Amino acid sequence: MSSFQIVNMEWGAFSTGLPLTDFDEEMDAESINPGEQIFDKTISGMYLGEIVRRVLLRMAEAGSLFGSSVPEKLQTPFSLRTPHMCAMQQDKSSDLKAVGSVLYNEVGV
Repeated sequence: MSSFQIVNMEWGAFSTGLPLTDFDEEMDAESINPGEQIFDKTISGMYLGEIVRRVLLRMAEAGSLFGSSVPEKLQTPFSLRTPHMCAMQQDKSSDLKAVGSVLYNEVGV
């Protein structure tokens, strides 16, 4: 018998009083369960890529990113997923080839 124990915290429903961004509130409102599992929607793998896509989209619409145009793929919900974010974060190359590849293939940049 092991002296270690794994505890699953299931913090998904933990949300009372947490500060939320506009992106978090939009994600919650558009989800299948508004007002529930808000903490999950702010940090979990299922939603993280979509939150980043929304941030990039807002920046693109403001003209702060990608020049004067907004890539069509970037406007598609859930076109950027958490595994894509991980691939970009892990790219340590000097030319950021993996970052460029993800942005080109997934959001049309």
